[in-house]
Parts: sequence; structure tokens; C-alpha cells
Amino acid sequence: MTPLYITASARHHRSSYAGGADKESLPAMVEQAMYELRDYRIDDVKLQRLADDVAVLAYKVHEDLVVDGAPVVLDAAESSTWVRKNGHWVCALHTESLLGDPFGRDRGTRVDAPN
Repeated sequence: MTPLYITASARHHRSSYAGGADKESLPAMVEQAMYELRDYRIDDVKLQRLADDVAVLAYKVHEDLVVDGAPVVLDAAESSTWVRKNGHWVCALHTESLLGDPFGRDRGTRVDAPN
């Protein structure tokens, strides 16, 4: 059975990648991004080992991006579940939750609602 990597995030919506995500496949995923990452910071990293072959990594991320030609600042809480398969760690699930106002009122860019 081919491993499946699933991500649920505000930027990627819900995507899946057959074959898994590992250190070899992640650069290609970054290159396919529909935005430009200018700078980032990772804070509050926590690692919880659930079993010998399963671990959860949780952290906060701050990103300075360019989306559709406009600067965007993003703060999010992220977590990844990693599983060791055949001696290698593979990301089985990644989630991202935007921090701040759930309606986006604190993000600075607003789109006028239709009349």
C-alpha cells in the first residue's frame, strides 16, 4: 500500500499526496506553492512521542508572504503526525489553523461584500 500524506490547512485546503511526504518530496511541494514565502519563524515547538514509531510535532509559525502581488502576514498553529516506515520518518497528517480573528478582520486586507 502506498503511503498517503494528507494536509488540511487554510492555504492548501485539503490535499493529499500519494507516496508520502519526506525530506526528499517536501522541496517539490514548496516549489508548487501558489505564493512567495519571503520570511518565516517557527516558535513554541513541542514534540510528543505517542509510540516508538509515531510522533506528533506541534508549533506556531509566523510567515511573511506575497500572494497575488500583495504582502500578507500569516500566523498559524500547525501540527504534523509522523510515522516511521521502513526505518524512515514519513508525515502521515499535517494540519494548520490560522491564529487570530476567525473572520479575518485582524489580517488588514478586506474584500468588500457584494451588495
